[in-house]
Amino acid sequence: MRFQNDFDEIAKAKLPALVAASRLSEISQTIVASAPSFAAARTQITRDAVADQLSQELAALQRSVRTLEDGAADKRQVVAMQRVLNELVASLKGSTGWCASASTPTSATRTC
Repeated sequence: MRFQNDFDEIAKAKLPALVAASRLSEISQTIVASAPSFAAARTQITRDAVADQLSQELAALQRSVRTLEDGAADKRQVVAMQRVLNELVASLKGSTGWCASASTPTSATRTC
């Protein structure tokens, strides 16, 4: 019975956090890969397309951080990740021609 309880704890508490951490890593890599495209965009249409993609990725990143926050992750690390994410969103909002609502994870649309 003890092993069953241990497996249940892993499945219910730790596994979602591990999946969220993996997803967070994937999304972070995608965002880093997208940044040069945004910087190199020569037209407003291209910037808008890249900005839309970044906005969706940032919203997904925010959802992953929330999953970590709700799970078994170290709360201090989650708070630190949230702070860095907020700084990233603020920095991108300050970029010419782009603003996002990624700080509100339920919306992946652009607003100004």
